[in-house]
Amino acid sequence: MMNLPENLAPLYDRVASIPALPGCYLWKRIHPETQKAEVLYVGKAINLRNRIRSYFQMADYKTRYLMAKVSDLEYIVTSNELEALLLENNLIKQHSPPYNLRLKDDKRYPYLCLTTGEAFPRLIITRRKTNPKHTYFGPYSDAGAARNIMALILKIFPIRKRKQALPAKTPRRPCLNYHIGLCLAPCAEKVSQQDYGIIIEKIKNFLEAKNDQVIPDLENEMNKYAQKMDYEKAAVYRDIISDVKAIYSRQNVHEDIDDNNYDVVGLSGMNQSEVDEVLGLDGQNTDTSTTENHYYAQIVLLRIRNGNLINKGSYALAETPGADGEQSQNSEFHSEFIETFLREYYLKLTEIPPIIFINTPLNTHTEWEKFLGEKFYRDVTIVSEKSDPRLTDKKSLIEMAENNARLSLRERILSEKIRNSRFGLKQIQNFLGLPKLPEMIECYDISNIQGTSAVGCGVALKNGIPYKAGYRKYKIATKNTPDDPAMIYEVLSRRMRAFSEKTAEIPDLIVIDGGITQLNAALRARSETKVNVQIVSLAKKEETIVTENNRSIHMDKNSPGMLILRLARDEAHRFSVAYHRNVRSKKFMV
Repeated sequence: MMNLPENLAPLYDRVASIPALPGCYLWKRIHPETQKAEVLYVGKAINLRNRIRSYFQMADYKTRYLMAKVSDLEYIVTSNELEALLLENNLIKQHSPPYNLRLKDDKRYPYLCLTTGEAFPRLIITRRKTNPKHTYFGPYSDAGAARNIMALILKIFPIRKRKQALPAKTPRRPCLNYHIGLCLAPCAEKVSQQDYGIIIEKIKNFLEAKNDQVIPDLENEMNKYAQKMDYEKAAVYRDIISDVKAIYSRQNVHEDIDDNNYDVVGLSGMNQSEVDEVLGLDGQNTDTSTTENHYYAQIVLLRIRNGNLINKGSYALAETPGADGEQSQNSEFHSEFIETFLREYYLKLTEIPPIIFINTPLNTHTEWEKFLGEKFYRDVTIVSEKSDPRLTDKKSLIEMAENNARLSLRERILSEKIRNSRFGLKQIQNFLGLPKLPEMIECYDISNIQGTSAVGCGVALKNGIPYKAGYRKYKIATKNTPDDPAMIYEVLSRRMRAFSEKTAEIPDLIVIDGGITQLNAALRARSETKVNVQIVSLAKKEETIVTENNRSIHMDKNSPGMLILRLARDEAHRFSVAYHRNVRSKKFMV
């Protein structure tokens, strides 16, 4: 038997008795105190025995990371792969296992809701699908996009905006919206429920991009009222038709074939080193908040209806722990992200296009086509193989989706970092009693070997993120023997002169890598120039902040504020060591 950790040996003994049939498996952890089982991961397999056995080989870092926490296994046999896929979806919803991929913070995506459970429906924005009688459209990538679409529809279609119980016991006085043509005033009984329902049906077609149905139906209603010489109602439909045609004519992405309905799914991902590069860390994972490798992924969905690009949605997937750089290039790894999106996006919809193009191979291609086809009662084709000519024909749109996914992911990483950093900066401000948020922080460190080739370096953090334009290098000129405080004094004296001469902008905070002696040397340099800037020191050993009045401050070392200070300190150390090695190597080459 292979050499296995103590927690896995009993589980491996069970593998031989597991049936070689389709089904789902659940890796669990038993809490030692409560003895309660937590589902860590849910998977499916055509052959349960072979799939479960593969986990004990632990070929990649992600699997090793998961199996280190596993202490129990459960499996459920199904009659075929399609049933396994359906069961996997239900089990993931039931248990929310932390190691399954999932859309990130899915509740934040808004829906447009037609309150068709009411006699006279309204159009509203909601983040939860709570009423089965209502009709929901979405989810949309952000609330702003949903609001823009809703504003457009409310401008074109004269439905009610106000929340009220209708029909009312007695007719009410119509509001201003009726008088300016933005509402048919069902509250004042100015429109019948049947005529109002026709407008609602056109809104549904509009949101579903059924362009070929919207305008002809509206024209029929207009002509019907015109023949009855009810020119007021005919004019309402005439204005709606005009607005709808104007919207459709503004589409700027077209296909050669007008009658073309499909979705294009673009996936983009970054491993930890690529994320560090985006954050300006040069691939050096100096962010001490990161205790393990993560993989970050983003999906952009382009919805094409009748040859027109009608909507772009951007969806974040939760960070995947334990993914190394080599695994992140694996097609099977990317296939799992696509499966997650299919499960968490399409299974919530009420309709699906006949073709879905994706930019990465899908291992369970056939199973998903069957599953979606049975759910939506239609043929569904998923095109992912590069050899498929249909994929080649859509190359420009697939590249557009992938490029948008990459840009959205980059923006998400930067915005999340800045958002978290703002909280950390607020902590620093409160702990140190700073007059303003320390948006610009500088940190200084010394590097030498017994005083030789001594250098000093300063790094800058802008809004908690390394700011390379603020990095500085100094060759120590006054000392050639070990004396870190004197070297700090020299470096800070030169920097303070730049502040006093106004050739450099004064930061909100200066951090010194070291203890009280290094801090006192920096304070002496400041006092000689009378520059108004607060200086603190941060030593590596105890992670204690020392202020200029010799007060020691102990922050939780993993708090957002402390992580920012530690990042500044560690980045200054890395930068100074790299510069010192460079100076030393040049000296030996002479």
